[in-house]
Amino acid sequence: MNTETNTSTPEINAKEVNEIQYEQQVNNLKEQLLRSNADFENFRRRTEKERIEWMNITRSTTIRLFLPIVDDIQRALDAMPQRSADLDSVILNALDGLSLIQKNVTKALESSGVEEISTVGTFDPEFHEALMQVEDPEKRSGSIVQVFEKGYKLGTNIIRHAKVSVSK
Repeated sequence: MNTETNTSTPEINAKEVNEIQYEQQVNNLKEQLLRSNADFENFRRRTEKERIEWMNITRSTTIRLFLPIVDDIQRALDAMPQRSADLDSVILNALDGLSLIQKNVTKALESSGVEEISTVGTFDPEFHEALMQVEDPEKRSGSIVQVFEKGYKLGTNIIRHAKVSVSK
């Protein structure tokens, strides 16, 4: 009987050792799988964030190309004489067409998420670029006196700073 127990005990021990080794291998593989899944999820989030950043950069660059056109249209409208009976119908039609173009471009920019930077109030170097300082007794120091060029932003990204003059 002793010989039977001796031979079965090493077999049982070997089976237990093998089971323990298999369980350890399974646990190691589970850990590796969990780490790989976590790494992949982090990679997916990071690439999505980078994709959004690149899209915003591309949109900002494209919009920046159109801003001089918007400025030129506004300058043309500002230079046009006020409506009066003396104006020729061709000039009135051109003026109406130019106004329509400006409204459509402005609408397109707004629908793309572009916002005009406010130039009312105090100078803020984050949003404004001071081209000059002027004496203005009616305004307090640091107030925006004149806007030379409108500024625009897309979300939190500044596309172009507003160019302004500031009171001393």
